[in-house]
Amino acid sequence: MLIAISRRAGYQLLVCLFVSTFAVAAQELSSAKPESVGLSSERLERITSKVQQEIDHKRIAGAVTLVARHGKVAWFKSQGALDREAHKPMRDDALFRICSMTKPITSLAVMMLYEEGKFLLEDPISKYLPEFKNPKVLVKPATGEPYTIPAAREITISRPSDAYFRSYLQLE
Repeated sequence: MLIAISRRAGYQLLVCLFVSTFAVAAQELSSAKPESVGLSSERLERITSKVQQEIDHKRIAGAVTLVARHGKVAWFKSQGALDREAHKPMRDDALFRICSMTKPITSLAVMMLYEEGKFLLEDPISKYLPEFKNPKVLVKPATGEPYTIPAAREITISRPSDAYFRSYLQLE
């Protein structure tokens, strides 16, 4: 069960996700020398070293890595084992089971849209999800039944800090 991962591990996970996602597409893309698409063969070779380090430390059994640029595959390599116990080598066309990836994939898609200027972090969520218009907050008095009141302002896309969240409340 994956509870928390470091930023570095998160990046590695995203790289593996995208590599496995694009591995099938790589068969349809033409290949190119890294330098012809503005990449460095020497720097791409670092991928091999890093993946091998993860295999050697038994953090992963194997991986298929792919780097594409301008619609051309500049790097495509399989390393390690498809099945460590059966000593099956990794194949270029290996399929990977990916679990619990909704948040990273959604976060990446949202940040891509943000970079394209499709929304601002200060935009109210209700601009895109009308069901979030006119939010209410729960008030739990010391005595008596809890009740709701209208929030001071709408929820925005950016995640508010605790202090900012408390400012949404209009307590009597």
